Amino acid sequence: MFDRVRGARAEGDRLPAPGPAGVVARPGLPACRPHVVAARAIGPSEVLALQRLAGNLAVVAALQRSGPGSGGGCGCGCGGAGGCRSGAETDDEAAGRVPAPTVQRTKENEAPLAGIQGLPMHALLPAIANLDPPAARTDFDAAAFVGGPRLVIAMRAVQAKAAGTSWLDFAVAQSSALAAFPNELYAIIPLLGGPMNARAYPKDRFGGRYDAIVDPAGGTITIVLRVALSVQPDRSFDPGDPAHNDPASWRNRAPALLAQYRAQMAGEVQSVLSGKGSITAACPKGRHTTFKTAMRLEVVDDANAAHRVVVLHSRDAEGRGGATHSEDPSVPINLKEGTLGVKKHTVTKSNPKGTAPVTKEVESSTTAHEVGHAIGLEHPVCKGGDDKCYGITMDQYEDVMGGGAKMQVLKPGAGGAPAHDDFAPWEAVAKVWAAAEMLPGALDAACNTWTPS
Repeated sequence: MFDRVRGARAEGDRLPAPGPAGVVARPGLPACRPHVVAARAIGPSEVLALQRLAGNLAVVAALQRSGPGSGGGCGCGCGGAGGCRSGAETDDEAAGRVPAPTVQRTKENEAPLAGIQGLPMHALLPAIANLDPPAARTDFDAAAFVGGPRLVIAMRAVQAKAAGTSWLDFAVAQSSALAAFPNELYAIIPLLGGPMNARAYPKDRFGGRYDAIVDPAGGTITIVLRVALSVQPDRSFDPGDPAHNDPASWRNRAPALLAQYRAQMAGEVQSVLSGKGSITAACPKGRHTTFKTAMRLEVVDDANAAHRVVVLHSRDAEGRGGATHSEDPSVPINLKEGTLGVKKHTVTKSNPKGTAPVTKEVESSTTAHEVGHAIGLEHPVCKGGDDKCYGITMDQYEDVMGGGAKMQVLKPGAGGAPAHDDFAPWEAVAKVWAAAEMLPGALDAACNTWTPS
C-alpha cells in the first residue's frame, strides 16, 4: 500500500531503529549502550583543580556524572567483532555526547572579568562592553572560570549587540541559557532592543520537548525546537562492500541530503507550523490575553544542544517509508530520503458526516508532521500508525497531523476521533507564563485556560 505522507511501506514494518540519540547504528550490528562504570567520588581538592582548569560548568558536569553505577561490560548482547563498546565508556560517550576538549584560558583576561562578574546585570553589560583588554570581552572560557554561566550569557549578549543580532534571534539561539536566569532578562533583552517583560522557559517545563519565548509586548509565543542531523548507514558504508565507492550509493548520496536538510528543513517547518493562529485566555485581563503562535526550528551541530536528533535513512532502507516517531524526546525522529518538501497529492476521504466520498488535492509536509509529534501533537483520529489514524474524513486528513498541512482545531468526529487541537503546545506555554506573571492564586485555576481564537 502507498501512503503519500509516509511513502511506500511494507505493512507492519518500520524503519530500523537507530542507536542512541545522535549515534547511528553500525551496519550488521545491533545498536547498544554499555552499562556505566562506577564513577569515583570527586573530592574537594579535585573539584578546585577542575574548576581552575576548566571552569564552573565543568565542575557541575563532573559532579552530576559522579556517583554509583553498575559494573563494566557490554550488557546489550552485541555480537560480532567490534559490536560492543568498551565497558569503560560512559553513557555520554556511548551516545556520541563526549564533552568538548578543555580550552586553555588566557590568564590575563581572568582578573578584569573577576572584577566585574558580581555586578548587577544592568551594570555588568556595559562593563563588559568597555572591558580592557578587549580580548577579555569574548574569552568565554575565562568567563566560565571566574563567573560561570551568568557571566557567559551576559558576554554573549554584548557580543550579539555588537553584531546587530535581533533580540528574538538571540533569545532563540540562547533560550536554554536565558531560561536559567529569569531575573536577569530585564536587562539582557532590552540591550538588544527587546521588551523588558519578555520571558524564556526551558524544555523541562514542557516534557523535555522544546524551549519557549513569550513576548507579551508583541503578543507572540514562540516555540523553539533545536534538532541535530545524523545519517543511518547501510552496507555501502563498509569499505569492503562493492557499493562503497559507487557514486550512486547511500554513502555518497548522504552528504548532499544532509546539506539539503540543513538548508531547507527550518524553512519548510516554519512555513507550515508558524504564524497560523492565535490563542486567547478564558478570562480577559488587560491587553495580554491573546498571543499569536510562532515556531522557530534551529538545526545545530551539537546533539547535546538539540531537543531532538533527526536520523536520515536511505530511500532503499527496509521498513516503513516516510517517517517514524516516538513521544520520548530522547528517541530520534527517523526520516526517509525523498520526504523533504511540501508535496501535493490527490486523496479520497469521506465528508465530515462520513456519509459521502470527497476527492481533493491536498498539500502535505512529512517533516512538519514529524516536528508536530516532537512538540507533542498526535494524529487527529487515534494514536499509532494505522491508516485511519491519519484521517477518516477530509477535514481530519487535511490536518498537519493527518495527511495534510493545515493547523486547525477539530471537534470529535468520525471513527471515534477525539477533539484535536494543533495549538495545544502554545497553550501549554501560555499556561506556564500566565501562572507566573498574570494569574496568581485562585485566579490561575479559574482563568488559566487558553483556546485557539
